[in-house]
Formats: sequence, structure tokens, C-alpha cells
Amino acid sequence: MLLRTICKNKWSVKSISTKKSSFNEVLTDTFGRKHNYLRVSLTERCNLRCEYCMPLKGAKLSEQSKLLSNNEIVRLVSLFAKQGVDKIRITGGEPTVKKDIIQIVESLRDIRKLKTIAMTTNGLTLTKHLVDLQRAGLNALNISLDTLQQNTYGNITRRDGRLLKRVLAGIDLALQLGFSPVKMYRVPGFAGSIGFISSMTDDYCDSCNRLRLMADGNLKACLFQNNEISLRDPLRQGASDEELLDIISNAVKDKKRKHAVAERTKSVVTVIRGGRLARNVCKASISGHHARNMCTGSGSGGGDDQPRLTHVDGRSGDARMVDVSGKRETRRTATAVAQVRLDATATRLIAEDACKKGDVLSVARLAGICAAKATWQLIPLCHQIRLDSVTVDARLDERRCRVHITATAVSTDRTGVEMECLTACSVAALTVYDMCKAVSRDMVIEHVKLLSKTGGKADYRAKGNDNYSAND
Repeated sequence: MLLRTICKNKWSVKSISTKKSSFNEVLTDTFGRKHNYLRVSLTERCNLRCEYCMPLKGAKLSEQSKLLSNNEIVRLVSLFAKQGVDKIRITGGEPTVKKDIIQIVESLRDIRKLKTIAMTTNGLTLTKHLVDLQRAGLNALNISLDTLQQNTYGNITRRDGRLLKRVLAGIDLALQLGFSPVKMYRVPGFAGSIGFISSMTDDYCDSCNRLRLMADGNLKACLFQNNEISLRDPLRQGASDEELLDIISNAVKDKKRKHAVAERTKSVVTVIRGGRLARNVCKASISGHHARNMCTGSGSGGGDDQPRLTHVDGRSGDARMVDVSGKRETRRTATAVAQVRLDATATRLIAEDACKKGDVLSVARLAGICAAKATWQLIPLCHQIRLDSVTVDARLDERRCRVHITATAVSTDRTGVEMECLTACSVAALTVYDMCKAVSRDMVIEHVKLLSKTGGKADYRAKGNDNYSAND
């Protein structure tokens, strides 16, 4: 039998054994964890623009044709249910923005082995949809809410703060309809409960039972893993249930024992107080790549105060150019340094200005200035900016056999000039090497570093480097 598999969304065809996947093995990983909980993202869209989750102008969305259709969602969920999944949580984006969400829930209710059909929502349209959703089969609910303060809600969501009243009304309706959270702590004297989801500070990896199906049909065995396996492509190319189960099984077997997260994360706290619910939604940066579907959605995660790679798309992991159109023009400066370690002969010849290629230090200065102006052509994702001035200084330390290089760039623009001064230092140092390599190739370019930058979102000064000297 030929099995079509997906690796980073590219097909490969290979021969495998004709042995069928065992009913009990498909959703059991190599550490014995059985997965009976599937989160299903219905859409990438959201009706809020929360500052920790989505850029001000929104995120680039997939074409509708690349998202799973309702029939495809139901077929895949049915396949998972036959292998032991009995709990589904529908998410987004914001799942309630999908116009046919009632029909989707009804279709999921018809899958016999499902015991729980849950939803995570921002609660903005609950008063409009919740009664119909409950009738359709929804029997569990999470509502994400960051604050009970109207002004704060407006600041966080980048929407009118008065919309908070809608969310609170939706929460009251949910309580009236009998939706109730479980495995929780109760506070004496208050209605409701409080729970902590501390996936990083107190992980539950050893008992993890969940998988994630994204809106584009990609399967994630772990939220904190970057790799995703496409089920959409084989599904649309006529894969049988058996072939799909083999792909699912391979993805589950590839799940790691623990999630690897390089950056810190905050716990998710869910609170219902006096019939009101507030949720402090997590902000996370995961292995330099923000998690999809971290809370209610699959948009770009992470707040501006969290470490992240700005030149990497938070959803796809692809390289991208940072959008600076929303930034204001300010006067920006940056200073960088580098040094070239020489041998005694090269040092003497530079001092005597006897190198055959000419004045080493003067040529290095000019090369650095030219390089600064061409940075946007050399570094693919750098912006072309207007440079007000570039100064490059190259001086010889004869005693220590070093050439010290300092570059300062100034611009009045929307983005900083640290890359310009770093490029200037690097090329100036390379020029010194080029002009002296006929004498010796034992030279070493070292200590290329940014000393300071000002005028942007945050100023920077390298620690312990207020005075870059020959003692470095």
C-alpha cells in the first residue's frame, strides 16, 4: 500500500506495511498517553483585536479555500471519535463569528461517541447565540475575559470598552442556562469558582490527553511544538480513513514527553465571582514562535512585553518584514563597535602606511559608510531608511596589535539604525582583513556588538560597555 504523508505541508509518497493501525493504538503515544480530547478551531477570524494576541491591523488570514469545510471537520472529528475521542472543544479565532456555528454543533452532536461538546469564546455574542447553541448540543463553556474594568477592557481589546456589558450579560445567561465549571476551587461567600491552568509552572505533560485540529486542517499533537501535520491535503486528495488514521497515528507517536518552551509564560486564571467571570489570559512566547490557538484563538500570540522574533510570522513561522507603517518618525541613533586582532607585521605596516593596497584605516572608514547605506540591500528584511549621517572611526592600537572600529548612524525615520551601524563595523573590519591578508591570515575579527540605541520604543545601552576601550 502507498501512504501519502505530510511533512511541513509537502507531500511525499512512501511504501509502508499493509498492517492496519490498531483501534487502541492510533491515539496512544509512545509514553502510553491516550488522547480523548480534541480542540477544533473553526475559524482564524476574531471580532476583537486584543493587544497580546493580534496586531492592531489584524493578522494575515488564510484563504477560505484553504480552511476546512464543515463536512471535512465533521468527517475528521468522527474519525477521531471512533478512536476514543469523547470530548471536543470548538475554538477559533472566535468560533461564534462563524455564521453556521449552530449547524456545526448539531452535526457534532450526531457523532454518538462524543460526550462533551465545549466551546471557548470571548463572550461578545453569547446573548445572541447561546440558547441555540445549547439546544444544538453545546454542553460546556469557557469564557475568556481579562478584566472587569470597562476602560481596561477597551484598552486590551482595542474596542469600545462598553462592550464589556455584553460579555457580562452573556456570562449571566450562561449561568442561568446551567453551564457550570468543574475541578475548581470555591471561595466561601461567593457564587462560582476559581481555577488555575498552569501548563508551564506546574505542567501536566505526563497526563496530557489533548490534540489540536487547526482551522486550516493542520494537526498539532502538542501546543508547544512547532511542527504541524496536514490532514486537509490528504483528505482532499481522496485518502481513505485508514490512510488518515496512519497519518494521525504518526503525529501522535511523534509527540514529545515534555513540551520544550524557551521563554516564560504566565498562567491562565479563570475566575467567577458573584456570577461574574474574569479570565487573565496567558501571554506566551514559545521557542521564539508564538503558539497558535493559545487561548481562544489561533492568531499571533504574545504581548509586546514578551520576548519574540519580530521577523518571524507568529502563525506560520515564515520570515517576514516588520510593518512599521504605524510607527511615528523620531530621531534615532545607534552606535556599534568591532575590532580586528592583528599580528606584529600587519600592525607595523598599517602604522607605516606601507600596505600595497593603500591607507588601510581610511579605506576601512569609507567601506563602513558605504555598507551602512546599503544595509537594506544586504540584510533581506531590513527597511530602506533615510540616513541623516554615518560616521565610522578606525584607529590602530599598536601596543595591543588591534584595530578598533566605532560606527554611529543617525536617522529620522520609523525604524532604528542599529543594523546600519553594525553593518558598517562589520564591513570596515572585513576591509581591514582584506587589505592585510597578503601579509597574514592569522587576523581575527571580534567583539562586533551594539553599544547603544536611542529614539525608538525603548533605549538601549550595553551593560558594562559605557566606555569601549583598548582593555576589552
